[in-house]
Amino acid sequence: MGGELWFGLILVFILLEIISGNMIFVPFSLGAFSSGIYSAFSDNLVLQIAIFSVFSVFALIFLRPFLLRMLYRKEVENETGTGKIVTKIGLAQSEIDGLSGTILVNGEIWSARSVEGTIPDGTSVRIDSISGAIAIVRPIEHLT
Repeated sequence: MGGELWFGLILVFILLEIISGNMIFVPFSLGAFSSGIYSAFSDNLVLQIAIFSVFSVFALIFLRPFLLRMLYRKEVENETGTGKIVTKIGLAQSEIDGLSGTILVNGEIWSARSVEGTIPDGTSVRIDSISGAIAIVRPIEHLT
């Protein structure tokens, strides 16, 4: 098989990929490309088909999952949760002490505990850490 046929197959696989959109034909395009390059150096058809097969299977197993992850990756714009609020500033919704209290941060109400005595309602606080579902806070005026 000449290189022209392999490169023709690349175009066919790319067109099929555009139609299907599920990254199933990209690995075969890479296999055809490999065989097309090899065909410039040798006319051995059995080896060209072997190269096509090996590269296609390798790409199907290892490249396709990566391409699918990249294609269907979802960007999280409104991330919430513990990692997002550490070091954020919140507002005490109730008196906060070492045993109880609540804060408002990023539009969410969190249970909170103070690391420095009692914090009055309405005080701005900084979240130092998260312990389970409880924010560990300190009042803003005590930050250095």
